[in-house]
Amino acid sequence: MHSIAYAHKIYFEQLHRSKYGMPLWRPKNFSSEVEIGDVGFYHDGGFYSIFNVTRPVDDPTQKYGCPGCEDYQPFQPQDLVTPDELSAGTTFHSKNVVRVKYDAQGGVPTANGGFSFSYKGGKGVILVLPDSATKKEVQNTLHVESYMRQHHEAWHKFAREEYGRNLEREELVLVRGWVKTTRWAVTIFDESDPSGTLNFNVGLPTASDSLELSTSHDHPYVQRIGPKRVSQTTAAGSTSQPSIPAVPKADQTVFLLYYKMKSRAAAEPRDRPGSPNDPNLIEIESVPAPIRIHDPVEDILDYILRNSNADVAIANDDDAATLYTELGIESPEDFSRTLQNTLLSIEVDDGTGLGRLALRPDLPY
Repeated sequence: MHSIAYAHKIYFEQLHRSKYGMPLWRPKNFSSEVEIGDVGFYHDGGFYSIFNVTRPVDDPTQKYGCPGCEDYQPFQPQDLVTPDELSAGTTFHSKNVVRVKYDAQGGVPTANGGFSFSYKGGKGVILVLPDSATKKEVQNTLHVESYMRQHHEAWHKFAREEYGRNLEREELVLVRGWVKTTRWAVTIFDESDPSGTLNFNVGLPTASDSLELSTSHDHPYVQRIGPKRVSQTTAAGSTSQPSIPAVPKADQTVFLLYYKMKSRAAAEPRDRPGSPNDPNLIEIESVPAPIRIHDPVEDILDYILRNSNADVAIANDDDAATLYTELGIESPEDFSRTLQNTLLSIEVDDGTGLGRLALRPDLPY
């Protein structure tokens, strides 16, 4: 197996159009399980939660407190929906990968079966869910948007001053839903890979057996399976082979449904003091900028602010998924360019200055 630089970036940008939200390269939250109402940020393939807007300030999970602790009022979403589960053996893949074969017994991949894909070359991503997965999301979206509009500035200040993370406003994420499962397997291919057929085998005869993954491919790729198995110690003190509990917990968040927001003040360029000829300026050796993920939701925020009088723009992953489908956008790189050449309706609330895309109700939203 090879190493591909910025594998989490390829993973995010290739699977974001799946209509299931933000794909997490690291499905297990670093501090606690991802929940609806978490406010945090995406970094290096994972989601970091700062606090949760649905929990009281004295909740043990609120490690850093809450914005405006004395006046803080938790948000209580009323309408949650849990659609039908995604069946065991569900696969997600980039557009240049086509699933052509599936061998299984009882709907679950076995060591003797697996998956076969036709690969057209370029950057490629495959995600396999050996077990079923559950999706849950908030339905009363207008209430969520109103609450976020009211408190977003306080969240941003809290993230910088109390949590200590220098985030831009549009980097803050409000979790509105998730897709969780017990286990997963992924493969990522570099853009230098040629086209061809790919055999992707996931050995999983029973729920208690270990997860195995193999790929018949000679070119650069990255494979990951999870969660990591924990070694068990026998009575004699010896360590047995790593294994997964007989009933694994569905705490692996493979997709995150989310909102982002951006203000007009943050979108406008800021004047910087000094000039290249200023003798008081100190020259600092440049360092490589951190890798930025291309999030189409941020493209939508910019579009709203450029094409309306809104003071603040709000958008979510569903907006991006709808536009991917309806506008026939092929890749994340084409998203911003396509929006610039498209006329979309924008709703602006006169009272709050909040702008959002007015997507037609008959679209798959």
